[in-house]
Amino acid sequence: MDHLEIPPDIEGTLLPSETTPVASLSTFHIPGQQNSNIPTLVHPALSEQLPSAGIDQLLYHATPSVEDVARLRELFLCPGCSARSVLVPRPGRHEDPPRYAPWAITYWLRLSVVRQAKREWADAMQHLQKMNYKRVEKQTKETSILVDRVLDVLHTLPWAGAIEGFSVQFPCTCLATYLSTKWLSSEHEDHMLSLLRHDLLISGHHTSITIEDTTFTQKLHDAYAHRSDTYTLSSSHN
Repeated sequence: MDHLEIPPDIEGTLLPSETTPVASLSTFHIPGQQNSNIPTLVHPALSEQLPSAGIDQLLYHATPSVEDVARLRELFLCPGCSARSVLVPRPGRHEDPPRYAPWAITYWLRLSVVRQAKREWADAMQHLQKMNYKRVEKQTKETSILVDRVLDVLHTLPWAGAIEGFSVQFPCTCLATYLSTKWLSSEHEDHMLSLLRHDLLISGHHTSITIEDTTFTQKLHDAYAHRSDTYTLSSSHN
């Protein structure tokens, strides 16, 4: 087995499945994270000794920063590296740092993705809950029903994976933005435009209406900027 591959029998203990519902992700334990300390890790990071740290330490000790983990992986993959464990100094501690199995590097990298997703979904759910608290005074009945429906969906919607049904795949985490006060990105606008195209197709009006994506404005800008250029008709300019 690849030294950087997480053992399958413990992967489910360390990381949530991609099918875990958003609502359940909020209760999934994620250890804290250290500040970046790359200079300290450059030399003492790798060891030829066998690992000494167990699963409990991996789950409850603060993890290295994303920058530190990337550096650790780079060191481990260097040609000729014979390290059998990874040393992670603990700030403020003078005892020998724990030695983790090399696959901990992969765990930390994947955990950073989970941590970011959990933060985004937590913000979204918090916004929905605030809307629930204000529903009596400020919300219409329709809005209250919609909020309840969304909260119900979050008990079955997977926190990760790709959104199906679109020409371009986007991660499920981008849905969290719809439930927050954050600005929508071009990806979100393209989602809504794609849904509008679908509605027009169902209604039978698609033959008389054209819906462009968010890159259309930039294409118009580029075309105007090069309006005096002369092009030869070819497949490369279609």
